[in-house]
Amino acid sequence: MEYVIGVDLGTSAIKAVLMDHHGTLRARQQLGTELAPAADGRISFDADHAVRRFATVVSALASQCPRGSISAVSMCAASGNAMLTDADGTPRIEAISWLDRRTEGLTSQTLPDLDPATVHAVTGWPWLEGFAFAKYAWLKHFRPYLIDKSTRFCMFIEYLVWRLCGEWVIDTSTATPSLLQDQLKRSWCGEYLRMLGITRERMSRMLCSGTRAGSLLPSAAAECGLSSRCSLILGCFDHPAAARALGITDTRHMLLSCGTSWVLLLPSVSRDNAISCGFRTDPFLEPGGPWAALRSLSRIGEALDFLIEACLGPGRDAGLSRYQLFDRLASGVDRYRRAADPAAWLLIDPMEYRKPGDDTLQLSLAAYARGEVALAIMEGAAFCLRRELQDGARLFASVNTIRMAGGPSESALWPQIIADILNLRVEIVHARFSGAIGAAQIAASSRFSTSGPSDNPVGGIQRVYEPDRSLQPVYSERYQVFTARHADAGQTPAGQ
Repeated sequence: MEYVIGVDLGTSAIKAVLMDHHGTLRARQQLGTELAPAADGRISFDADHAVRRFATVVSALASQCPRGSISAVSMCAASGNAMLTDADGTPRIEAISWLDRRTEGLTSQTLPDLDPATVHAVTGWPWLEGFAFAKYAWLKHFRPYLIDKSTRFCMFIEYLVWRLCGEWVIDTSTATPSLLQDQLKRSWCGEYLRMLGITRERMSRMLCSGTRAGSLLPSAAAECGLSSRCSLILGCFDHPAAARALGITDTRHMLLSCGTSWVLLLPSVSRDNAISCGFRTDPFLEPGGPWAALRSLSRIGEALDFLIEACLGPGRDAGLSRYQLFDRLASGVDRYRRAADPAAWLLIDPMEYRKPGDDTLQLSLAAYARGEVALAIMEGAAFCLRRELQDGARLFASVNTIRMAGGPSESALWPQIIADILNLRVEIVHARFSGAIGAAQIAASSRFSTSGPSDNPVGGIQRVYEPDRSLQPVYSERYQVFTARHADAGQTPAGQ
């Protein structure tokens, strides 16, 4: 029997799965990453150490099947970081994470000729100072000797591909967060490279997802416990990989992935429509299939963690999860409730609490019952989603179902509230390792000539929530008051 391995190179963890040629998952492995944060907001990591951790995860999976039976490996990544190497591939600096904040507020100084407003149409993503383009501009301005003496400009995944098979190549999906790609031309943007003083020869070749990059080098194969006959298949960005695994393949379905940020992804037949609505775009199932339109509620997960802990307080029942406790509080409140004066309604916008610094939240909520607070937090997150989707209303004309995964999907009540406020069916799917599974599916499609992505999520659908139409008037009224009261909360720039 033949097998493939899919790997998700996440910001905080490396996750990998072993899949057989029937598409059955045989094993999973996970290992945390090691970032090096500094007090001034700089965050980097040792690329060679990250390669060794990758090899540790892959070799653990390889040990569970006969040697030589793994025919392909593919990867997805939370890309956007920045590296420099010498001619022989030796890193000149530690990889600069997309979380690194050294570039914040410096665009006009480091890139005086760039009009940030034009970046979205070219690259598919709006201008964001956390990604590779801004990092290289910072290095050119403040460390020009590093730019001058470096041979190769790459993200970590490109360095990893080179270490594995000796080729400097990248797929068009993973290249997108660099903000250096002309997305329609599927090539590096000449204008942006000229701003950095970089020639195309110093960049990786760009190919489509699913393309074979090469066979593993003997040294890399030995370190990973694989055969040198094993092929390396180019993957994609992490969220589109998860969407493949969860069956988000046409315009009827939308993914809601709830992590540190909440990410919305839906297939879109028109890249121009997605960009005009303010969504990011990814090649996804191109050529021949839909683009992916993405929108992120940046760091809302951190804000919700803060809000939930503030609401639950100390002395909780250790036998229940925090979502069970939260459900218990919120379910005791009548969702049809109405105060005579809308000014008295408790409406919480979680986007206002992404950088909590003191206990003013608990003080401001002291006048309310904890059940009211819990329900207001749940409704507030759903109102934030509705606000985001309002900008792209024409993209969602055919969407009838949200597939929700992560965090609040563990709640029994929260998905129902999201269904009611968005007036969409919500399906709960199991998303752990979904990025790695999507990468494995890309490898399997290349190696086994399987059919395209399925609309059936790996692991199946766990629960289904239909919208309660009788609540539509209630939530429409509450949403209008919410948007009037919190008009500017969601306007800050987003990251991954």
